[in-house]
Amino acid sequence: MSCTICRLPFVLDPRSPTECIDIISSPIPEHVLPQGTLTKHQYAYFATGIYIGTRIRGLVRKMVFIASNVTTRHRMETKTAFQWETSGGTLFMMHVTCADFLRLVFDAKDTNAKSLARVCQIEEVVGKVQGGANAGWLPLVRYEAVGEKVDLAPFWSHQSDSPSMGSNVFDWTRLKTSKYKWLLNRPDAFPKFAAEVDAKRLPWGNDFEVGEGDMLSHRPLELLCLLLPYLPPRSYTMLASTSRLFRYHALTIFQPHARDLVIALRWAIPTQREYEIASEDVRSIMASEDAKLSPVEGDWFGYLSKVHRSKGMRVRRWILSVCEEVKRVYDERLPGSPYAMTPGGGRTDIAQKLEEKVGMMLRTLPE
Repeated sequence: MSCTICRLPFVLDPRSPTECIDIISSPIPEHVLPQGTLTKHQYAYFATGIYIGTRIRGLVRKMVFIASNVTTRHRMETKTAFQWETSGGTLFMMHVTCADFLRLVFDAKDTNAKSLARVCQIEEVVGKVQGGANAGWLPLVRYEAVGEKVDLAPFWSHQSDSPSMGSNVFDWTRLKTSKYKWLLNRPDAFPKFAAEVDAKRLPWGNDFEVGEGDMLSHRPLELLCLLLPYLPPRSYTMLASTSRLFRYHALTIFQPHARDLVIALRWAIPTQREYEIASEDVRSIMASEDAKLSPVEGDWFGYLSKVHRSKGMRVRRWILSVCEEVKRVYDERLPGSPYAMTPGGGRTDIAQKLEEKVGMMLRTLPE
């Protein structure tokens, strides 16, 4: 099984399926991860998937991979197992962070009929998730052309002589020794955010003299404040390193600008779900766009630097770029699809019926 967004695989759930779950196949040897490939925490991340769609009751379901081409709900509390790949393609399955970002990009974070119908509509507009050699991947999406331009297709091998579906195999060992080995880092592990600037980081002493050739430092502070919104993160951090005076400003009065830069990245702070599921201790060191939780005068400049040096945040940035590519394809195809807005600005019958179906499924879910 592979993630429809990042195209990285799922690993087998380490728990044994209960006897009440009826499965018709066992994992093939190639689906068993080589010992020592992942840490315990990495394994836990790759073992959990999120299904989105109307084919399985629940619309948005946490799932696990338990056998070749077989998935079931995360708690393994039901008797039902599902085939991941069928003749019509595969289920729309994603790793947890990938699902979070997809819903973020499609403005579908809420759990209501309108929001969930929007993500269920993706397959109807972009195209069904493919099977075969491209099992698990959406058509038309240029996975290898966005963000870090990661091409994972060469790491997958399709067992064309296998009579069973879902038998594609991922080469974990090759990935671990390749230039893409950074993809093994968990994208849900965040750098620590400091609610206040450590005094030791502030320049001090009588060394703030401005040299004659320092044209910017001679300018009024108000003028520099007007310049800041036009600087992307890299340019801003480079500017802050040009002098101790600029560094002092970056760590003090310019912190609100660093905060704006962090929030604008979208990938650099936890999603609402990630923040809510974190323990109280973890939340206390997480960055949040809510000023009541993460003060504006906190060390946002330091956090901006940390997220650009973190390997896990690098994965996170790449995942967001793929989700934005899915949205690009969706936006291009939507006007010619049955789900396009009507000339009067309303929804088509088929779009309304999908939302009604999603709403009905939501109402039948247990509290």
